[in-house]
Amino acid sequence: MSSLNLSNVAIRSPGRWEYRAAMVARIGASRPYRLFLAEWLEEKGLTQDQLAGRMECSPGTVSKLFSGEMKQTTEWLARIAYALGDEVEVRDLFRHPKTPTQDDLLRNVPEDERDRIVRAIRALTGTDN
Repeated sequence: MSSLNLSNVAIRSPGRWEYRAAMVARIGASRPYRLFLAEWLEEKGLTQDQLAGRMECSPGTVSKLFSGEMKQTTEWLARIAYALGDEVEVRDLFRHPKTPTQDDLLRNVPEDERDRIVRAIRALTGTDN
């Protein structure tokens, strides 16, 4: 028979329970992931109002997405990326627009050198199956 663990629960008042969030172990990265939404707008020369028009939503919705008042779901991120243009993908929103992608870094590297680089990265990361 399992016992009930009440270590994260405290009595607030008779008959009411309160969850103590401070007792929760952190799951995931120590820092939240950063989205570079404002930087992408600047890169594309757009305002939040113009982005809202492209996304077919209200400027208030875009403002809430940018400020974090509204949850940035994968659907919303996909709509933002699509509205920014064909070359922008959701994953790009997690990097500064001036930061080169992996493809950019390897674009002008000769193929034999590229293979050597990929093998070295796989060896360093333990993914050299």
